[in-house]
Amino acid sequence: MKYLVVFFVLVGFVGTVFAVPELDHERSYERADYVFYGEVLSAKVLSESIQTHDKNHYSETPGKVVYSLKVHDFIKNSFENKVISAHGEYLEKPHGMSYTPNLYKIGDKLVFYVHISDDLESSYSYLIDYAASHYIPTECKYYLPANHADLIYDVHSCSWKRFIPENNDDASMCGTGTELVDGVCQIIGMEKTDVVGDDASFFGIFVYIDNLISWIFGK
Repeated sequence: MKYLVVFFVLVGFVGTVFAVPELDHERSYERADYVFYGEVLSAKVLSESIQTHDKNHYSETPGKVVYSLKVHDFIKNSFENKVISAHGEYLEKPHGMSYTPNLYKIGDKLVFYVHISDDLESSYSYLIDYAASHYIPTECKYYLPANHADLIYDVHSCSWKRFIPENNDDASMCGTGTELVDGVCQIIGMEKTDVVGDDASFFGIFVYIDNLISWIFGK
């Protein structure tokens, strides 16, 4: 029983370690050139998503796609046209270790975060920030307040909240109270996590869990 509990604790721990952190949508809003609520009119796949894996190796190459998007409501900034073409990426089989979504379907409605493309070789002026762009959850009813400048949709509370710039050059994509250290989100004030190879602290977790289970169930 003891080792069964250890197994389930470790499964949850490993899943949390390797899942991508939740995005800081305020930071994403600050970086975006445009934010709008819109609808997918068409999708032109330029290249297919490639995902290969065996027992020891996994690799993926996101597919490239150009969407035709119809703007319903501008939330941050605006442009003259109500229909634009925007470049995006997709995975045939999305997973928790990547922000890359599945291919959007015609008729899908999302809050789109969009950047102006600086790629001179691209014939498309807009790039979709697919990590920040999101659906309105089915349990939420979409509405936009009359004064909707600088608003961010909170999918957890099904409501809009006011964006307040932090003016912090070190702000990261990690959530409130955390910071990005060597590519890993950590609680502010904690010591830096050891890099791979310095594994004493990592395996110390196993000892801690084993001692905890022993204390709960007895040796």
